[in-house]
Amino acid sequence: MTISSVDSPTIVIDAGLAAITIRPDSSSGLVQELWAGWRAAGAELYAPHLWRYEVTAFVRKSLALGEIELEEAQAGLTAALALDITLVPADEALCLSALTWAGRLKQKVAYDGFYLALASRLQADFWSTDRRLVNSARQTGVRWVHWVGEFATGAA
Repeated sequence: MTISSVDSPTIVIDAGLAAITIRPDSSSGLVQELWAGWRAAGAELYAPHLWRYEVTAFVRKSLALGEIELEEAQAGLTAALALDITLVPADEALCLSALTWAGRLKQKVAYDGFYLALASRLQADFWSTDRRLVNSARQTGVRWVHWVGEFATGAA
């Protein structure tokens, strides 16, 4: 798959994409390619305001599990929070939409619903590191959700 096939002008990303930049894993290279492609295309990146909390929670968990050192945690969190992502506050309409999305996905909590609600509002593609979330959304007929692993396979 080429970058041009994923260069939507408006993209919603989940916290997992920032987390991979802090604590690399097997999909880190793919995520870096996506970031580079989005930057080159001038894409606007968005996330619900809870994105900051989720990124911070990820860093804390990685630190507590001994996967990263304090200095790495602090530097990684600072770098993630400096990414050029527009964070959208949760107004009443977004909260109601997140509640509906959580119901559609049969989830007990609405965190993921906020990402889908925002992508729906912005008519944007949504990219995630959470394959189960992407699969659940697709089972409801949604086609604008993408798992980072698709980038390598050309399935997006």
